[in-house]
Amino acid sequence: LSFENTQLVPPAARTIVTGNPVRPAIAALSSLPYGPPDGTIRLFVFGGSLGARVLSDVVPQAICALPDALRARVRVVQQCRGEDLQRVRGVYAQAGIDAELWAFFPDIAERLQAAHLVIARAGASTVAEIAAAGRPAVLVPLPGAIDDHQTANADALARAGAAWLMPQPRFTAEALSSHLLSVLTRTSELVRAAKAARAQARPDAADSLADLVEALMTQEARS
Repeated sequence: LSFENTQLVPPAARTIVTGNPVRPAIAALSSLPYGPPDGTIRLFVFGGSLGARVLSDVVPQAICALPDALRARVRVVQQCRGEDLQRVRGVYAQAGIDAELWAFFPDIAERLQAAHLVIARAGASTVAEIAAAGRPAVLVPLPGAIDDHQTANADALARAGAAWLMPQPRFTAEALSSHLLSVLTRTSELVRAAKAARAQARPDAADSLADLVEALMTQEARS
């Protein structure tokens, strides 16, 4: 299992929590310290392999609504769908916000390492990567995901104090801007959440899963 409190598992099932495997470059981030913002505040926004329209709609407006002094410190690295790139770039440019936008990030490990706060969907891989990197996050689960699994993923980090869960119906520019104002002006909150995220990390998940499969195959061969 990826999480100890995984739902819909039969009561009698034998389970082992291995975590969700992440790429070696991301697993390596688990040993690096979190450096809280001192000056520039770097936000990393991504919505899975294809991006997410709601993040392109809400995040720029939320950042634009921040007080001038705080907004001037923010640097955004954001994944957008290809059809949204020009529109979102225009919103940031008009507000004078330093923003780097891409439809896809091949270097996600480097982006996570540089981030002070992540805003993202809550797929299993995304949540595992955020935990491995030890980064505080605002998580917006995909509505309608099978068995609402993204909400369960986000809730696992939120309950641990590592993330803030914002269901999409309540993920508005006003709500996000208010939340950003609260956490970005309290460095201690970011540090606390980063520490909690790292406590949820299982950077050796791939090795644990491989060892488990090998053990089961050996057991099967002997039976």
